[in-house]
Amino acid sequence: MNEYGAGLRGFVEQGRHLWGWIDFGSYQIFDEATVYTALMFFSKQPNTHVAVVKAPNGVVAESPWEAQDIHLPYARLSFGDRWLLVTGKERDLIDKLGKTGRRLDDPAVSRNIFVGIQTSADHIYHLKRLGPNRYEEKPPKGEKRGRVVEIEDEIMKPLVSGVDAKRYQTPETNTFLLFPYSVSEGRASLIPAARMATEFPDAWAYLQGHEETLRAREGGKFNNDDWYQFGRSQNIGKQNVEKIIVPRLVMSIACAVDPHGQYYLDNVDVGGVGAARNVSPWFLAAVMNAQAADFAFRRISKPFRGDFRSANKQFIAPLPIPKAPPEDQAALAQDAERLQVLHDQRRQALADIAGRMGAVRIRPRPVEWLFPGLSDLDELKDQAPKRLIGTDRRAWAKERLAKEIEACHATLCEHLRPGVPLAAELVRGELRFLIDGIPAITGIFPPPAEAPFLLAQWSVMASRTEVTDKTTGAKLADMLRKVSPSAEAHIMAEVIRLQTSIAADEAEIATLEGRINQTIYRLHKLTREEIALIESAAR
Repeated sequence: MNEYGAGLRGFVEQGRHLWGWIDFGSYQIFDEATVYTALMFFSKQPNTHVAVVKAPNGVVAESPWEAQDIHLPYARLSFGDRWLLVTGKERDLIDKLGKTGRRLDDPAVSRNIFVGIQTSADHIYHLKRLGPNRYEEKPPKGEKRGRVVEIEDEIMKPLVSGVDAKRYQTPETNTFLLFPYSVSEGRASLIPAARMATEFPDAWAYLQGHEETLRAREGGKFNNDDWYQFGRSQNIGKQNVEKIIVPRLVMSIACAVDPHGQYYLDNVDVGGVGAARNVSPWFLAAVMNAQAADFAFRRISKPFRGDFRSANKQFIAPLPIPKAPPEDQAALAQDAERLQVLHDQRRQALADIAGRMGAVRIRPRPVEWLFPGLSDLDELKDQAPKRLIGTDRRAWAKERLAKEIEACHATLCEHLRPGVPLAAELVRGELRFLIDGIPAITGIFPPPAEAPFLLAQWSVMASRTEVTDKTTGAKLADMLRKVSPSAEAHIMAEVIRLQTSIAADEAEIATLEGRINQTIYRLHKLTREEIALIESAAR
């Protein structure tokens, strides 16, 4: 999968002795360590094909080599400078996307794909902004707060890491980078010490306080007049430009646009893409965030535990960008730009609701409120064996009730899988919670005066919750019980109003996403069957 495997791949491909491959993907075969496992089968005689078998759940079929569409000719092993061990209709589709488009790293599409800034002393250069010209250092080990220092805002740059990079969202970060450089026409130069002392005396005094540490970096490599420079000079001049921001560890390919070059990128799990001349970054964002590109990405990228994928340069460079006429590029760019506005609005509304709900006293609703079909404890006591008396009857009843609750949690779990969408609805007075569009919690009929507020709270939970492999039915149930039937009138009114605006934004988001996907399908000349393959893989 990786670039560093090129030598081994060349050796195997030359001899053609590999005939079988069983790939466990991100499934963890061993309990003792996190490793990514495949089984390779070789023969003495050279082969014309490799039989490729996938076992993403750790289960290998009894006769794996008899399955259909598992044979990949050696002539089709290569995919750019790597292999792509994907067969059948999926491989045909990926090859077609490549033929009807260009790679992301094609000079006609992008001018560069780059990583963030490497300081080699992040604990010194990365600071938390507290207010105008006031910053906090990283806390020492075992401490909750770091030292507060004064540094001129003009030399501090907002810094985005992987957790700050979200799909179609302008980054939000309170981490700032002390940036002792001037940049002109993409070239960065270290600000001379004399100028630092004159123009940025607070920043210079701060750096001088760490001079000994900075000089000693990498065995004294920086023990010279430029001791306050970053550890690596690559990509320093590529930050304050229009770019696409791409988080590196994702379940699906995702990106946002920084149209004004406002944000600087950390080297921790985030990268950037600069659009080619006369190519809109919004157009590229529309394509990269769409289902066709994600279909290819999830098959050409490296898997990690928890179904995550690596989106570093070697795995996003081959993404297929359709050859679009100017009018289609403009339409896609416009829709992508609108999507980022909508996602930003939605994020702000969710934050506003969270702030208001912080002022509401919430006592978790009883479990029988969430699962109205549960047996009554007193009824269960009556069902207890006659030989049991007193506290033993109650213990028996509580045990039976616990098993019923456990069964309800297990039923919820059957619907849960990473990335599945959540929603809430109020239908003819019934409050429901939906997992992947299927009502999973039903039978709740709150008083009409409470219903809109409860619906708003559940809807917010659905919007804010990302289902992962660690999301259990019990955790989801506990979350859904943490609601309040009422609050002060003005808080209830605002929460309901904000949730209504979120619902409107999400409806427009769905419309624009659908339109973008359909345009890209048309540009790639996909058939109904190929579109169905992409969309079924996305569910």
